[in-house]
Amino acid sequence: MTRADFVWYIIIAFVVWGIIQGKREAKRNEKKRLEEEQQERERLQRVQEMRKNYVSEKQREREIQERQGKSRQQFYNEEYLRSDAWQRKRYVVLKRDNWTCVDCGAKAVEVHHKRYSKERIGKEPIDWLVSVCNACHERRHGHRTSRTR
Repeated sequence: MTRADFVWYIIIAFVVWGIIQGKREAKRNEKKRLEEEQQERERLQRVQEMRKNYVSEKQREREIQERQGKSRQQFYNEEYLRSDAWQRKRYVVLKRDNWTCVDCGAKAVEVHHKRYSKERIGKEPIDWLVSVCNACHERRHGHRTSRTR
């Protein structure tokens, strides 16, 4: 093999290697694009489901209130605070605060609302909730007695 043949052999090898690498890169890019499209479809599906649930939750709340003739506060205290949705949210808040009262550091057993959602019962953000012990919860509410939730 002459030196010129060897040089052409090296050039051809680099060209073939470049073509192979380009195909691999194209496959990776296509796979990434397909994954992103799938994630976007899933995100849109979740958004649609959330919208549907929001409407149905709001309608369900209205129906319950109409059926039982209860005020918002009665519904909140007698229905929502006993619901599975509240129990899940309560657990998340207690776990977030490491089962510790944010006021005194004692073991937290209750969750206090810093504020309430006026438009959407039970749709308050987690940031509006804090873990507290019985004594601090009573202190926050003044004369109220502790309630088990």
